[in-house]
Amino acid sequence: MNYRYLQPQWLLNAIERFHSSRPTTRFQWWYFDFVLEDGTVLIVAFVPQQWWPSMFSPEVANAILFVSLRDPLGAIKQWTTIRPSTTFTNTLGRVGISNIVSVTKKGGEYRIVLNYEDIGGEINIKRSMPSFAASPFGILPTWLLRLLSQKRAPISYAALIPRGDANIKLKLGNKNIEGRALAYHEQGRFDGTTDEFQRKGWVWVHILGKEWSIFGAEDTFMYMTNGKTAIEHTFPMRREKLVMADKQYSGEEGHIVKGARMEFKTAEVSLSVTFEPSNEKSLTHWLSTDSHEIWSISHAIAHVHIEHKGKRYDFSAPSLLETVRCR
Repeated sequence: MNYRYLQPQWLLNAIERFHSSRPTTRFQWWYFDFVLEDGTVLIVAFVPQQWWPSMFSPEVANAILFVSLRDPLGAIKQWTTIRPSTTFTNTLGRVGISNIVSVTKKGGEYRIVLNYEDIGGEINIKRSMPSFAASPFGILPTWLLRLLSQKRAPISYAALIPRGDANIKLKLGNKNIEGRALAYHEQGRFDGTTDEFQRKGWVWVHILGKEWSIFGAEDTFMYMTNGKTAIEHTFPMRREKLVMADKQYSGEEGHIVKGARMEFKTAEVSLSVTFEPSNEKSLTHWLSTDSHEIWSISHAIAHVHIEHKGKRYDFSAPSLLETVRCR
């Protein structure tokens, strides 16, 4: 299904205002990722409340900032900081955690300011494609969930920057990290816990090609763009299927997806991807105290084959594999 005609930009902007103007919930997030021209991968994400008691903090009423950096040689550096939830601020046009991270928005442009330990600076982002949501109005309302026999609370989710251009100026100790980058940004909110949202968890993928950007969640939605037009298939998928097979796992818990094959075919497009696994540690690794829940993002090289409008595209690109496991 395609809801583009139900999703004018002003409507998805209203979803963002909704996220920024209401009291926070247990399951909420702001997420950005970037790939610089030299291959450096950067993730900046924060939550106003912990999704579950974790090894970092047994108290769920805390806000957490995650920053991960992977250099072109595969070396990974991570920062995780915890602050009381009272230090999280969400006002129209600005969200942040105390003075360590802030995100401001003006029009279709965002500015992230980081000021934490040995990493700091700013990132300016401009959206190059219209925002996208996997549900009709950016929110899965109660009536539609009941119609689909889904017994859960409404969820709001939008990729507000499905593809964008960023200018990064960060300082890591005595090293400058500067340059242009491809950018992605999403926000989500659910008035419940992760296992109430999707008990088995999910696998989300993001391929950051120079020409094509591709992201989606298994059996849920798929988004592809070449920077000019977008191919969108949204929840609920009926005739089309995003299938992931031959998954390869790692980690002490054995739950983290490191490699897989992905297939997606419709009358409009054929997509085939092989995610080449690596032995690198995860970019993010957030485990609950009882090890039943986990949020992890791994880096992989994606080998992509696309057939669209009589043309074939073959390329390799960096990708991110997100694994979320719930109770």
